[in-house]
Amino acid sequence: SADQRAYGGAANNVGRDARAFEHMKDADVRPAARGAAAKRQADARGCGPNGARRAHAIPLFLYGGEIENYLRRIIGGRLDLETIKRAKDRADTGRTVSGVEDLTFGEYIRLMEDSENWKAIAINLDRDVSLKGLQEVRRIRNDVMHFDPDGPSVADLSELRKWVTLLQKLSNLGVI
Repeated sequence: SADQRAYGGAANNVGRDARAFEHMKDADVRPAARGAAAKRQADARGCGPNGARRAHAIPLFLYGGEIENYLRRIIGGRLDLETIKRAKDRADTGRTVSGVEDLTFGEYIRLMEDSENWKAIAINLDRDVSLKGLQEVRRIRNDVMHFDPDGPSVADLSELRKWVTLLQKLSNLGVI
């Protein structure tokens, strides 16, 4: 199908992933329009355009989580707790950081933007290119996590897939 050509192997997993994350299909955070219940119901079942977007969001959701887990391994294994705590948004006074798992994706990037932290992370990748790419991952992740009504694009899926592949290779090589 066109979806399989556009999304590669990930399209084959959408059905399986959709069943695993059944609760996601019912998530509709947009305000309900009067008389639109049937359309929303069809979309939630994957029949309408918004349901299809949510189905394609599932691999993005999974890729985003995998990338985040790799970043936690990189940061948590190479930076001390005090450095990690300093990355927290100062305006966020109601949150305590007791480890890398308490940081937001933006805070991971903030840590890596510091040249001393990048040296401590010690992965031989171009810092500027990596940070630019991680900013794009952050944008895509936030769109998926906050149910962007426009839905994910083929380019979004490709970008996340590239990062997952890179991080998997680094992990397999023992770099992370």
